[in-house]
Amino acid sequence: MNVTAPTNSASALARSTLMTIAGQSVGVTQSGTTCTYSLGSSTASVPYGGGSGSVTVTAPGVCTWTTAPDGAAPWLTIAPGASGGTSDVTFTAAPNTAATPRSGTVTVAGLPYTVAQGAAPCAYVLSSSSTSVAAAGASSSFTFSTGTAGCSATALSYSSWLTAGTSNAPDGMSGTVNFTAAANPAGTTRTGTIQFGGQTFTVAQTGAQCAYSLNAYGILFGKTGGGNSVKGSLSALGCVPSVGTDQPSYVLLSPLTGPVLNIFTLPYSLVTFNSTVTTVRRMTITFGGQIYTIKQTSW
Repeated sequence: MNVTAPTNSASALARSTLMTIAGQSVGVTQSGTTCTYSLGSSTASVPYGGGSGSVTVTAPGVCTWTTAPDGAAPWLTIAPGASGGTSDVTFTAAPNTAATPRSGTVTVAGLPYTVAQGAAPCAYVLSSSSTSVAAAGASSSFTFSTGTAGCSATALSYSSWLTAGTSNAPDGMSGTVNFTAAANPAGTTRTGTIQFGGQTFTVAQTGAQCAYSLNAYGILFGKTGGGNSVKGSLSALGCVPSVGTDQPSYVLLSPLTGPVLNIFTLPYSLVTFNSTVTTVRRMTITFGGQIYTIKQTSW
């Protein structure tokens, strides 16, 4: 005897009944639809700024399933929605404010689904972008901050006269860059930079004061005049003295030469002093702020 049972595809539950055949009771059991579940993928990734996504659950229409969040990843949430058959499950990741990537695993239809999120970039803000220091050298600092926890950056100086070091707060979100500028031996301003977290901090150092000392501060000539030179040593590298005379008709200056062994030389010549009276005339040469006095007699 053949027995035909209609499909039980509308239920995941088994069903049974009793049949009487020739006065005998016969039990018949029919299984329900077998529930199998699969996900469209097992992983996803989202940017550090957060975002939403979804995964498709494939299952027979009569089969139900549940979702469960990752208790260790509260930043990853599952939106309420379908819980049976084939459907999409939506998840949302909050922004990552840390400098390290993270991941969380939710459970969908009994299966693990892992969401990876990238690290936040360490964007630094400096308290200032530049400063000036004296020629004698100095120690100073500037502060920095970032909105990302766990950041770490090192201050780098590419100038031999400028050294820098970093002091970070425990959370890495703020700190101080301390730097020291050595004395400037030159009479000109110099500039150095400190690189920190992709930012540039510029240090300008004034030049050393240009002071000069002369080998002599005066001379006496007779009426015929003649030639000589003023020699001056400088106090700092790169200094060039300004020169001149108050009597350009009598004192003829030649071009300044040097420095040679840190000494500049200013040659000059003095014209003849023609006078019908006995007298002395006085002239001066200025050399880098110093006064060189020339006296010439009329005899």
